[in-house]
Amino acid sequence: MTQGIVDLKDLWGSDADVLVEQLSESSSWQKRFALVERFLAEKFARSNQTIRLEVKWAWEQLENYGGCIQIRQLARELGWSDRHFSTCFREQIGITPKVAARRIRFTRAHQLLTDSENYALSEIATMCGYSDQSHFTREFHRFAGCSPTVYQAAHFPDLLGTPGDIINE
Repeated sequence: MTQGIVDLKDLWGSDADVLVEQLSESSSWQKRFALVERFLAEKFARSNQTIRLEVKWAWEQLENYGGCIQIRQLARELGWSDRHFSTCFREQIGITPKVAARRIRFTRAHQLLTDSENYALSEIATMCGYSDQSHFTREFHRFAGCSPTVYQAAHFPDLLGTPGDIINE
């Protein structure tokens, strides 16, 4: 089954125009991502979908542990099989619990990298639960499009945003 491209306006009507306008007025990628996350969270909150208590609990555990908890352990604590847990989580959240854990770890690492120049990359890797610095570098590159070293070198605290050309590393 081929999935076609859907215009946001077809999904969200005039809200899509408002979002696009706000994105164009934002001064940095970080602010744009925050805007999209806030927009999606508000859309989700207004939807009629009710999140299963088990999935909500699992999400909270992932956040509480910074993404550093075994997915199998969460499934076992719920009394579910790994496959059932992953399926239910994906149906409710839109991504698998493993991807959610990776995203949570990356978000924390990005925050540490952006907010502090006091930590070595190896320290950030350890604090965020990566097995080693190369694991951290691979995951960071997957989410950010560049290595943490390149990102750190290109990030200028006195300027808004991060130069876009770092992605073409």
